[in-house]
Order: sequence, then C-alpha cells, then structure tokens
Amino acid sequence: MILVTLPLYLLLAFAASYFLRGIIWRLRHVFLILNPLLWHINDPFRWFMRDTRNAKGRALYITMFFGVVPYAWFLFAHFITTPLRIVQTVYFNFLLLWSLTLYDTLAELFSPKLGGVRHKKGGGYKKAWILGFPKRLLHTLIRSGSVVVSSILMAGVEILLPVYTMYHGTEFRGVATDITQQGRWLVGDRDFAGSGVYFGIAKKTAEHYEKAHANPSIVMARVCLVPLRSAGSLAKEHRELVGGLGRGERLSEEIGGRYRASSIGAPTPAGSNTASCNLAGVEN
Repeated sequence: MILVTLPLYLLLAFAASYFLRGIIWRLRHVFLILNPLLWHINDPFRWFMRDTRNAKGRALYITMFFGVVPYAWFLFAHFITTPLRIVQTVYFNFLLLWSLTLYDTLAELFSPKLGGVRHKKGGGYKKAWILGFPKRLLHTLIRSGSVVVSSILMAGVEILLPVYTMYHGTEFRGVATDITQQGRWLVGDRDFAGSGVYFGIAKKTAEHYEKAHANPSIVMARVCLVPLRSAGSLAKEHRELVGGLGRGERLSEEIGGRYRASSIGAPTPAGSNTASCNLAGVEN
C-alpha cells in the first residue's frame, strides 16, 4: 500500500511545488528591499572610510576603535533589526529554499536529467527509469532531510549575525553550475582587494563583472560575512595594495587577524575566504 500511495503523494507535492515556487520566487523583490537597508544600518560608518586615496578613513577608524561608538552602535543596530532578520530568515531559508529544492529534487525523481539514464531512449529509458527509481527516491529523502537541517542551522546564524543577499557575476558553465548544484566555490585570480570570492550588495556590480565571460550568469546567494573592514581604514601601505592586480593575496595575508573580508567603494563588498552561504540561485 505504501509503495502505491508514496509515488502519488510525491506527484501531488511536485505539482504543488511547481506552482508555489513561481509565486514565492516573485515575492523576493519585497524582501530584497530590506537588504540595502540592513547593510547601511549595520555599518553606516563605512561611507566615511571607503576612499583609499587619503588617510581620512584611517583616522576615523582609529578614533572609533579606541572609543565605544562602533560597539554601541553595533549592539543597537543588531537589536532594532532583529525583527527584519527574522522576516528575511523565514522567507529565504524556509519558504524560498524549501520550495525551490522540493521542485528540483522531485523533478529529478520523476524526470531524471543526471546519470546514465539521460542518454537512453525508448525501452532502455523506461527500464533504467524503473530500476533507478528506488535509488533516486533515497536520494530525494536524503537531500530533503539535509536541506531541512541546513536551513534550520542557517536560520539560527541569520538571527544572530548579519546575513545579506549578495550577487556574484561569473561564467555559467562549470562555475555557476558548480556553485548552485555542488556548493563549490573557487577563488579566481582577480584579487583586486584581497584573495577570496567577491560579492556585490548591488546587482549591477555583478552585472558588470559577468560581461567578461562568454556565458555570463549571476549567482544570488545568502552570505554571512566575517568581520568586515572598509579598505579606506587600512594603513597606508595596505591601502596602496588595493586595486593592484596580483597583490591581493599579499593584502589578505598581511591584514590577518579577525578581518578576513574587506569592503571597497560603495556599495560593493569584496572578498572573503570564510563567508558562509546557504541559498544560492543563478540567472543565465
């Protein structure tokens, strides 16, 4: 009985996810409005420390570092933005992630595009489909369980720490697909402001960089940055390394300490080797 009803329930879930994912995806624009708001509220001082050509940002950084202003502001901003973070968490980590994952997983269950079955036709396809169904079903259950666990864990992170929806312009084939399907991020050689993966809080930044690729695409990801420091607050010898190709790795190594991500310009954050990402989608 279970073997008969289970496929039926999965088909109904697949049909429901097909319609729900479109509705939930269109709602993203409402929640993306909160993104730049949280970005500026959490650190309004970065606007005064974004210029690497003079020492004003450095002076302001030193002045605040020995005071209580940045710490007091962080706690205040963290407190007042908690309701907004909870709203974003519910949408991105549960509604959006679950609806997209459920559809993709069930689509592969009923209409497999991966593995050897995709090359078969006619009777060979039907035989491979039937014989491979138990394995695909097990994969569906395992993947669904892992998504539930990861979304709950990431929700806890988002409530405790600032998490932003950010964009990364890259090549579609073999890069964006690896990111979204396998969660594999590879550090490129454009170390403009440090060695790492570059994100933009503004989509137009990613649109600029995707143009350098033959098959351009934009990865939209939920990113939790480690302590972020504005490039203009760096010491003079380090500010001079920003923008020099081939010097980003040195910059990352010499800054060290707790700062593993830097922000350049406005509003374009860049580079972190320790960013965590839960939801990643791609536009091609």
